[in-house]
Amino acid sequence: MNSAGSSPIRARLAITEPLSEEFVTDLGRWFEVRYAPQAWQSPAALIDAARGASILVTRNLTRLDAGVIKQLPDLRRVAVYGVGTDHVDLAAARAAAIQVISGSDENAQAVAEFTLMLILSLLRRLEEALRAVDAETWPRDELVGEELGGRRVLVVGEGKVGSRVARLLDAFGAQVLIGRRTGSLDENLAAADIVTLHLPYAPGAAPLLSRREFALMKPGALLVNTSRGGLVDQEALFEALNSGLLSGAALDVLRQEPPPRPYPKHPRLLLTPHIAGFSRAALQRLHRRVLNELLSA
Repeated sequence: MNSAGSSPIRARLAITEPLSEEFVTDLGRWFEVRYAPQAWQSPAALIDAARGASILVTRNLTRLDAGVIKQLPDLRRVAVYGVGTDHVDLAAARAAAIQVISGSDENAQAVAEFTLMLILSLLRRLEEALRAVDAETWPRDELVGEELGGRRVLVVGEGKVGSRVARLLDAFGAQVLIGRRTGSLDENLAAADIVTLHLPYAPGAAPLLSRREFALMKPGALLVNTSRGGLVDQEALFEALNSGLLSGAALDVLRQEPPPRPYPKHPRLLLTPHIAGFSRAALQRLHRRVLNELLSA
């Protein structure tokens, strides 16, 4: 889709994932836009959509590895409509003199609130209750949940999202533990009733939580991940759920998104489609931030 505009900039810009009509229209006022929302699905489609463009706008599904970057000699700027840049080979981008910008912390509050919702949903067994009502049963006595107040919650990562999550947990009366990749992570895993992840992930890196780490966790603990799917060994997670080592988990992110069908399912797994940052206000902030970054550049 090409959008007309009155600005003299008129640089070629390719969009390779679905974005709102409002944002695409705004970009079209300043740039010559090629809208190819499914181009992320294969390297060939991505290269074809972005060929000749000096700017690429993505979310987190567009895999910009060194091979793809090499095929796009006109590319000078990549704008991520979101926060993480783990889908971009940053070293290859630097070598090709490509600037990578992102939405910084514009959706941090939305992710923090969504994280708290997932924690409360697991504690109060919300998904089980919804399934029961859908099945036209009313099992009040069988669905007794737990309170957040007084629980030890390990927040792994103290960045913009993690710090907000910690403040929200404190307001509920939870005991907040702060964890990092190094140091006292093992000790905190053993002490926590709930673990929530808020760290970046480098493609190809080992998972932060695998069989060893799950074995350290407190029996019956809960896990929430609204950060990056690669932080969790999914096979090890299912083993921990099946054995009862974990009493529940909530994932808004997976290593592969969207996952192969059928999607991973487990009666004690709450799975959402990477929507933690998708509040209306957060998307409006991202809209303004990315557009301003592109125009100032």
